[in-house]
Amino acid sequence: MGYRMMCSGDDLVNFLRAEPEKMLGAPHAVHMVALCTVVDEKALEWLLRYEMALDSLTGPIASFLIFYNEKHLRRGRTWYVDTAPPEPAARPYVAGASNSIVDLTQSMTYASDAVARKLGIIDRLPCIVIFDDPAGRECFVLPLDGDLDDTLDDLRTLLSLYYEGEKGTPYFTALLQWHASDQDLRKLKTSEERLKVENGRIGCLPRARARAQLERAKVELYAGRDRRFREYVNLVWPCNPPGVTWQEIREESNYIAKLRKLAKRLEHGRSQEVVDKASMLGVRCTGSKAADLNEAIEAAANNRTDQLLLKLGPQANSLELGRVELARAGLEALQASRLENLKSMSPPSIGQYIERITGKRKRHSVTRITRSGLNLAVQRGPSIMEAVSKGFDLFGKS
Repeated sequence: MGYRMMCSGDDLVNFLRAEPEKMLGAPHAVHMVALCTVVDEKALEWLLRYEMALDSLTGPIASFLIFYNEKHLRRGRTWYVDTAPPEPAARPYVAGASNSIVDLTQSMTYASDAVARKLGIIDRLPCIVIFDDPAGRECFVLPLDGDLDDTLDDLRTLLSLYYEGEKGTPYFTALLQWHASDQDLRKLKTSEERLKVENGRIGCLPRARARAQLERAKVELYAGRDRRFREYVNLVWPCNPPGVTWQEIREESNYIAKLRKLAKRLEHGRSQEVVDKASMLGVRCTGSKAADLNEAIEAAANNRTDQLLLKLGPQANSLELGRVELARAGLEALQASRLENLKSMSPPSIGQYIERITGKRKRHSVTRITRSGLNLAVQRGPSIMEAVSKGFDLFGKS
Protein backbone atom coordinates (compact mmCIF):
# COMPACT_ATOMS: atom_id res chain seq x y z
CA MET A 1 0.00 0.00 0.00
CA GLY A 2 1.18 3.51 -0.75
CA TYR A 3 1.39 6.11 2.01
CA ARG A 4 2.08 9.82 2.00
CA MET A 5 4.00 10.66 5.14
CA MET A 6 3.56 13.89 7.05
CA CYS A 7 6.57 13.77 9.34
CA SER A 8 10.30 14.36 9.52
CA GLY A 9 12.76 11.76 8.33
CA ASP A 10 14.04 11.08 11.85
CA ASP A 11 10.52 10.50 13.14
CA LEU A 12 9.79 8.06 10.33
CA VAL A 13 12.79 5.86 11.12
CA ASN A 14 11.99 5.92 14.84
CA PHE A 15 8.38 4.90 14.29
CA LEU A 16 9.28 2.19 11.77
CA ARG A 17 11.64 0.71 14.34
CA ALA A 18 9.05 0.92 17.11
CA GLU A 19 5.43 0.42 15.99
CA PRO A 20 5.01 0.79 12.22
CA GLU A 21 1.47 -0.63 12.29
CA LYS A 22 0.44 2.10 14.73
CA MET A 23 1.65 4.87 12.41
CA LEU A 24 0.38 3.28 9.18
CA GLY A 25 -2.83 1.84 10.61
CA ALA A 26 -2.06 -1.61 9.16
CA PRO A 27 0.66 -4.27 9.44
CA HIS A 28 2.94 -5.10 6.49
CA ALA A 29 5.69 -7.65 5.98
CA VAL A 30 8.06 -5.17 4.31
CA HIS A 31 8.46 -1.38 4.38
CA MET A 32 9.89 0.55 1.42
CA VAL A 33 10.92 4.19 1.79
CA ALA A 34 11.64 6.26 -1.31
CA LEU A 35 14.53 8.71 -0.84
CA CYS A 36 15.47 11.41 -3.34
CA THR A 37 16.17 15.13 -3.28
CA VAL A 38 15.79 18.20 -5.43
CA VAL A 39 18.83 17.23 -7.53
CA ASP A 40 17.22 13.88 -8.44
CA GLU A 41 14.71 15.30 -10.89
CA LYS A 42 14.08 12.09 -12.84
CA ALA A 43 13.52 10.06 -9.67
CA LEU A 44 11.02 12.61 -8.32
CA GLU A 45 9.06 12.68 -11.56
CA TRP A 46 9.09 8.86 -11.62
CA LEU A 47 7.65 8.69 -8.08
CA LEU A 48 4.88 11.14 -8.88
CA ARG A 49 4.02 9.44 -12.18
CA TYR A 50 3.92 5.91 -10.81
CA GLU A 51 2.55 6.52 -7.32
CA MET A 52 -0.73 4.77 -8.17
CA ALA A 53 1.12 1.84 -9.77
CA LEU A 54 3.32 1.46 -6.68
CA ASP A 55 0.29 1.59 -4.38
CA SER A 56 -1.38 -1.17 -6.38
CA LEU A 57 1.80 -3.24 -6.80
CA THR A 58 2.73 -3.41 -3.11
CA GLY A 59 -0.81 -4.26 -1.92
CA PRO A 60 -1.11 -5.58 1.64
CA ILE A 61 2.35 -7.21 1.54
CA ALA A 62 4.46 -4.04 1.62
CA SER A 63 4.14 -0.39 2.50
CA PHE A 64 5.61 2.13 0.05
CA LEU A 65 6.32 5.46 1.72
CA ILE A 66 6.99 8.88 0.24
CA PHE A 67 7.07 12.26 1.97
CA TYR A 68 4.31 14.59 0.82
CA ASN A 69 3.42 17.34 3.31
CA GLU A 70 1.43 19.75 1.15
CA LYS A 71 -0.43 21.14 4.17
CA HIS A 72 2.80 22.05 5.94
CA LEU A 73 4.71 23.86 3.22
CA ARG A 74 5.47 27.55 2.85
CA ARG A 75 4.28 28.04 -0.71
CA GLY A 76 5.93 30.56 -2.99
CA ARG A 77 9.34 30.25 -1.34
CA THR A 78 12.39 28.26 -2.29
CA TRP A 79 13.00 26.88 1.21
CA TYR A 80 11.03 24.54 3.40
CA VAL A 81 9.96 24.93 7.02
CA ASP A 82 9.15 21.69 8.84
CA THR A 83 5.89 22.40 10.64
CA ALA A 84 4.73 18.80 10.75
CA PRO A 85 2.29 17.70 13.48
CA PRO A 86 3.70 16.60 16.89
CA GLU A 87 3.21 12.93 15.94
CA PRO A 88 3.95 11.54 12.50
CA ALA A 89 0.88 10.98 10.36
CA ALA A 90 0.37 8.68 7.41
CA ARG A 91 -2.37 8.95 4.80
CA PRO A 92 -2.99 6.00 2.48
CA TYR A 93 -2.65 6.95 -1.15
CA VAL A 94 -5.99 7.75 -2.79
CA ALA A 95 -6.40 7.71 -6.56
CA GLY A 96 -7.07 11.21 -7.83
CA ALA A 97 -5.31 12.88 -4.89
CA SER A 98 -3.72 16.26 -5.55
CA ASN A 99 -0.21 15.98 -6.96
CA SER A 100 2.35 18.76 -7.04
CA ILE A 101 5.97 18.26 -8.06
CA VAL A 102 6.86 21.37 -6.02
CA ASP A 103 5.27 19.96 -2.84
CA LEU A 104 6.85 16.56 -3.44
CA THR A 105 10.29 18.03 -4.12
CA GLN A 106 10.39 20.13 -0.95
CA SER A 107 8.96 17.37 1.24
CA MET A 108 11.25 14.66 -0.13
CA THR A 109 14.47 16.70 -0.08
CA TYR A 110 14.67 17.52 3.63
CA ALA A 111 13.17 14.24 4.85
CA SER A 112 15.28 12.06 2.51
CA ASP A 113 18.53 13.66 3.64
CA ALA A 114 17.51 13.17 7.28
CA VAL A 115 16.71 9.46 6.75
CA ALA A 116 19.89 8.90 4.74
CA ARG A 117 22.04 10.52 7.44
CA LYS A 118 20.41 8.43 10.15
CA LEU A 119 20.98 5.20 8.19
CA GLY A 120 24.44 6.14 6.91
CA ILE A 121 23.53 5.87 3.23
CA ILE A 122 23.64 9.49 2.12
CA ASP A 123 26.07 8.52 -0.67
CA ARG A 124 23.49 6.03 -2.04
CA LEU A 125 20.80 8.62 -2.91
CA PRO A 126 18.49 8.46 -4.79
CA CYS A 127 17.26 5.04 -3.71
CA ILE A 128 14.53 2.93 -2.16
CA VAL A 129 15.36 1.72 1.35
CA ILE A 130 13.76 -1.62 2.21
CA PHE A 131 13.19 -2.88 5.76
CA ASP A 132 11.94 -6.41 6.48
CA ASP A 133 12.79 -6.08 10.18
CA PRO A 134 12.40 -2.41 11.13
CA ALA A 135 13.35 -3.14 14.74
CA GLY A 136 16.75 -4.40 13.54
CA ARG A 137 19.57 -2.30 12.12
CA GLU A 138 19.80 -3.95 8.71
CA CYS A 139 18.25 -2.38 5.64
CA PHE A 140 18.56 -2.99 1.92
CA VAL A 141 19.11 -0.33 -0.74
CA LEU A 142 17.71 -0.39 -4.26
CA PRO A 143 19.16 2.50 -6.35
CA LEU A 144 16.85 4.87 -8.20
CA ASP A 145 19.22 5.70 -11.03
CA GLY A 146 19.75 4.63 -14.59
CA ASP A 147 16.67 3.44 -16.48
CA LEU A 148 13.84 3.90 -13.98
CA ASP A 149 11.48 1.78 -16.06
CA ASP A 150 13.79 -1.11 -15.16
CA THR A 151 13.32 -0.18 -11.50
CA LEU A 152 9.57 -0.72 -11.73
CA ASP A 153 10.19 -4.10 -13.39
CA ASP A 154 12.69 -4.95 -10.65
CA LEU A 155 10.14 -4.13 -7.94
CA ARG A 156 7.57 -6.32 -9.68
CA THR A 157 10.05 -9.18 -9.84
CA LEU A 158 11.15 -8.64 -6.24
CA LEU A 159 7.64 -8.68 -4.77
CA SER A 160 6.65 -11.61 -6.98
CA LEU A 161 9.63 -13.67 -5.80
CA TYR A 162 9.04 -12.68 -2.20
CA TYR A 163 5.33 -13.49 -2.23
CA GLU A 164 5.65 -16.75 -4.15
CA GLY A 165 8.52 -17.88 -1.97
CA GLU A 166 6.94 -17.02 1.38
CA LYS A 167 3.16 -17.07 0.87
CA GLY A 168 2.76 -20.42 2.62
CA THR A 169 4.42 -19.22 5.82
CA PRO A 170 2.29 -18.66 8.95
CA TYR A 171 3.15 -14.94 8.92
CA PHE A 172 1.85 -14.36 5.39
CA THR A 173 -1.28 -16.36 6.12
CA ALA A 174 -1.99 -14.30 9.25
CA LEU A 175 -1.15 -11.03 7.46
CA LEU A 176 -3.57 -11.67 4.59
CA GLN A 177 -6.29 -12.73 7.06
CA TRP A 178 -5.86 -9.43 8.92
CA HIS A 179 -6.18 -7.39 5.73
CA ALA A 180 -9.23 -9.38 4.56
CA SER A 181 -11.08 -8.76 7.82
CA ASP A 182 -9.90 -5.13 7.75
CA GLN A 183 -11.84 -4.66 4.52
CA ASP A 184 -14.94 -6.07 6.22
CA LEU A 185 -14.39 -3.75 9.18
CA ARG A 186 -14.13 -0.71 6.90
CA LYS A 187 -17.44 -1.62 5.26
CA LEU A 188 -19.12 -1.97 8.67
CA LYS A 189 -17.77 1.40 9.80
CA THR A 190 -19.08 3.03 6.62
CA SER A 191 -22.52 1.50 7.23
CA GLU A 192 -22.40 2.60 10.86
CA GLU A 193 -21.59 6.21 9.95
CA ARG A 194 -24.39 6.26 7.37
CA LEU A 195 -26.91 4.90 9.86
CA LYS A 196 -25.81 7.40 12.50
CA VAL A 197 -26.44 10.22 10.05
CA GLU A 198 -29.80 8.75 9.13
CA ASN A 199 -30.71 8.28 12.80
CA GLY A 200 -29.78 11.88 13.43
CA ARG A 201 -32.59 12.77 11.05
CA ILE A 202 -36.13 11.59 10.51
CA GLY A 203 -36.99 11.77 6.87
CA CYS A 204 -35.53 14.93 5.38
CA LEU A 205 -35.52 16.97 8.63
CA PRO A 206 -33.29 17.04 11.71
CA ARG A 207 -34.61 14.75 14.43
CA ALA A 208 -35.93 17.50 16.77
CA ARG A 209 -37.78 19.38 14.04
CA ALA A 210 -39.16 16.17 12.54
CA ARG A 211 -40.47 15.04 15.91
CA ALA A 212 -42.23 18.38 16.34
CA GLN A 213 -43.89 18.00 12.93
CA LEU A 214 -44.96 14.43 13.71
CA GLU A 215 -46.43 15.55 17.03
CA ARG A 216 -48.55 18.12 15.19
CA ALA A 217 -49.56 15.43 12.72
CA LYS A 218 -50.56 13.19 15.62
CA VAL A 219 -52.79 15.92 17.08
CA GLU A 220 -54.49 16.43 13.73
CA LEU A 221 -55.05 12.70 13.27
CA TYR A 222 -56.56 12.32 16.75
CA ALA A 223 -58.87 15.20 15.85
CA GLY A 224 -59.95 13.42 12.65
CA ARG A 225 -58.38 15.98 10.31
CA ASP A 226 -56.71 13.58 7.94
CA ARG A 227 -55.69 16.12 5.30
CA ARG A 228 -53.89 18.31 7.83
CA PHE A 229 -52.26 15.17 9.19
CA ARG A 230 -50.91 14.28 5.76
CA GLU A 231 -49.62 17.83 5.20
CA TYR A 232 -47.43 17.60 8.33
CA VAL A 233 -46.23 14.11 7.43
CA ASN A 234 -45.35 15.29 3.94
CA LEU A 235 -42.97 17.89 5.44
CA VAL A 236 -41.01 15.04 7.04
CA TRP A 237 -41.42 12.35 4.38
CA PRO A 238 -41.83 13.85 0.87
CA CYS A 239 -41.17 10.33 -0.45
CA ASN A 240 -42.30 7.01 0.96
CA PRO A 241 -41.23 6.52 4.60
CA PRO A 242 -39.46 3.22 5.39
CA GLY A 243 -42.02 0.47 6.02
CA VAL A 244 -45.08 2.28 4.63
CA THR A 245 -46.19 3.86 1.35
CA TRP A 246 -48.08 7.08 0.81
CA GLN A 247 -51.04 5.09 -0.51
CA GLU A 248 -51.19 3.23 2.82
CA ILE A 249 -50.88 6.53 4.71
CA ARG A 250 -53.86 7.99 2.80
CA GLU A 251 -56.00 4.88 3.26
CA GLU A 252 -55.19 4.57 6.97
CA SER A 253 -55.67 8.27 7.74
CA ASN A 254 -58.99 8.32 5.83
CA TYR A 255 -60.19 5.28 7.79
CA ILE A 256 -59.16 6.86 11.13
CA ALA A 257 -60.87 10.15 10.19
CA LYS A 258 -64.11 8.29 9.43
CA LEU A 259 -63.99 6.63 12.84
CA ARG A 260 -63.43 9.99 14.56
CA LYS A 261 -66.32 11.59 12.73
CA LEU A 262 -68.54 8.63 13.58
CA ALA A 263 -67.68 9.00 17.27
CA LYS A 264 -68.76 12.66 17.14
CA ARG A 265 -72.18 11.65 15.80
CA LEU A 266 -72.71 9.59 18.96
CA GLU A 267 -72.79 12.84 20.93
CA HIS A 268 -76.37 13.16 19.69
CA GLY A 269 -77.25 9.66 20.84
CA ARG A 270 -77.08 6.15 19.48
CA SER A 271 -78.85 5.40 16.20
CA GLN A 272 -79.14 2.39 13.97
CA GLU A 273 -77.40 4.27 11.14
CA VAL A 274 -74.32 4.86 13.33
CA VAL A 275 -74.30 1.22 14.41
CA ASP A 276 -74.48 0.05 10.80
CA LYS A 277 -71.64 2.37 9.70
CA ALA A 278 -69.51 1.27 12.65
CA SER A 279 -70.11 -2.31 11.64
CA MET A 280 -69.09 -1.52 8.05
CA LEU A 281 -65.83 -0.04 9.40
CA GLY A 282 -65.13 -3.23 11.31
CA VAL A 283 -66.08 -2.00 14.81
CA ARG A 284 -67.97 -4.49 16.95
CA CYS A 285 -69.80 -3.45 20.11
CA THR A 286 -71.61 -5.80 22.52
CA GLY A 287 -73.11 -3.04 24.68
CA SER A 288 -76.41 -1.41 23.90
CA LYS A 289 -75.59 2.11 25.07
CA ALA A 290 -74.09 4.96 23.05
CA ALA A 291 -71.17 5.14 25.49
CA ASP A 292 -70.32 1.51 24.80
CA LEU A 293 -70.25 2.07 21.04
CA ASN A 294 -68.27 5.30 21.44
CA GLU A 295 -65.68 3.48 23.55
CA ALA A 296 -65.33 0.75 20.91
CA ILE A 297 -64.94 3.30 18.10
CA GLU A 298 -62.36 5.34 20.06
CA ALA A 299 -60.38 2.21 20.87
CA ALA A 300 -60.33 1.16 17.21
CA ALA A 301 -59.30 4.67 16.08
CA ASN A 302 -56.57 4.97 18.72
CA ASN A 303 -55.18 1.54 17.87
CA ARG A 304 -54.97 2.29 14.14
CA THR A 305 -53.51 5.75 14.87
CA ASP A 306 -50.73 4.30 17.03
CA GLN A 307 -49.94 1.68 14.41
CA LEU A 308 -49.67 4.29 11.66
CA LEU A 309 -47.51 6.64 13.74
CA LEU A 310 -45.23 3.75 14.65
CA LYS A 311 -44.57 3.08 10.98
CA LEU A 312 -43.49 6.70 10.51
CA GLY A 313 -40.74 6.49 13.18
CA PRO A 314 -37.03 5.54 12.77
CA GLN A 315 -37.24 2.22 14.66
CA ALA A 316 -35.99 0.14 11.70
CA ASN A 317 -32.82 2.22 11.36
CA SER A 318 -32.21 2.08 15.11
CA LEU A 319 -32.37 -1.71 15.10
CA GLU A 320 -30.06 -1.90 12.08
CA LEU A 321 -27.59 0.49 13.73
CA GLY A 322 -27.51 -1.67 16.85
CA ARG A 323 -26.80 -4.76 14.76
CA VAL A 324 -23.97 -3.05 12.87
CA GLU A 325 -22.43 -1.66 16.08
CA LEU A 326 -22.43 -5.13 17.61
CA ALA A 327 -20.83 -6.68 14.53
CA ARG A 328 -18.22 -3.91 14.37
CA ALA A 329 -17.26 -4.38 18.04
CA GLY A 330 -16.83 -8.12 17.51
CA LEU A 331 -14.68 -7.64 14.41
CA GLU A 332 -12.52 -5.01 16.14
CA ALA A 333 -11.80 -7.50 18.93
CA LEU A 334 -10.85 -10.11 16.34
CA GLN A 335 -8.59 -7.62 14.55
CA ALA A 336 -6.82 -6.70 17.78
CA SER A 337 -6.21 -10.37 18.52
CA ARG A 338 -4.85 -11.00 15.02
CA LEU A 339 -2.55 -7.97 15.26
CA GLU A 340 -1.09 -9.19 18.56
CA ASN A 341 -0.54 -12.57 16.94
CA LEU A 342 1.31 -10.91 14.03
CA LYS A 343 3.52 -8.93 16.42
CA SER A 344 4.59 -12.17 18.07
CA MET A 345 5.76 -13.56 14.69
CA SER A 346 8.78 -12.62 12.57
CA PRO A 347 8.14 -11.64 8.95
CA PRO A 348 10.04 -13.60 6.27
CA SER A 349 13.33 -12.06 5.15
CA ILE A 350 13.40 -10.35 1.77
CA GLY A 351 17.21 -10.17 1.66
CA GLN A 352 17.82 -13.18 -0.58
CA TYR A 353 15.39 -11.88 -3.18
CA ILE A 354 16.99 -8.42 -3.17
CA GLU A 355 20.39 -10.06 -3.78
CA ARG A 356 18.96 -11.68 -6.90
CA ILE A 357 17.72 -8.31 -8.18
CA THR A 358 21.00 -6.48 -7.45
CA GLY A 359 22.95 -9.32 -9.02
CA LYS A 360 20.83 -9.10 -12.14
CA ARG A 361 21.40 -5.33 -12.23
CA LYS A 362 25.17 -5.81 -12.06
CA ARG A 363 25.13 -8.35 -14.85
CA HIS A 364 23.03 -6.06 -17.03
CA SER A 365 25.38 -3.16 -16.32
CA VAL A 366 28.41 -5.22 -17.31
CA THR A 367 26.61 -6.32 -20.47
CA ARG A 368 25.74 -2.73 -21.39
CA ILE A 369 29.31 -1.53 -20.84
CA THR A 370 30.72 -4.48 -22.79
CA ARG A 371 28.37 -3.80 -25.70
CA SER A 372 29.30 -0.15 -25.60
CA GLY A 373 32.96 -1.13 -25.69
CA LEU A 374 32.39 -3.48 -28.59
CA ASN A 375 30.71 -0.71 -30.57
CA LEU A 376 33.58 1.60 -29.77
CA ALA A 377 36.07 -1.09 -30.78
CA VAL A 378 34.41 -1.48 -34.14
CA GLN A 379 34.51 2.27 -34.69
CA ARG A 380 38.02 3.02 -33.43
CA GLY A 381 39.82 -0.29 -33.59
CA PRO A 382 41.38 -0.66 -30.08
CA SER A 383 41.44 -3.98 -28.27
CA ILE A 384 38.05 -5.40 -27.27
CA MET A 385 39.55 -6.52 -23.97
CA GLU A 386 39.73 -2.90 -22.79
CA ALA A 387 35.93 -2.73 -22.64
CA VAL A 388 35.63 -6.12 -20.93
CA SER A 389 38.29 -5.17 -18.42
CA LYS A 390 36.49 -1.91 -17.66
CA GLY A 391 33.29 -3.77 -16.82
CA PHE A 392 35.04 -6.21 -14.51
CA ASP A 393 36.98 -3.44 -12.76
CA LEU A 394 33.77 -1.55 -11.98
CA PHE A 395 31.48 -4.39 -11.00
CA GLY A 396 33.64 -7.35 -10.05
CA LYS A 397 33.41 -10.87 -11.44
CA SER A 398 29.73 -11.32 -10.46
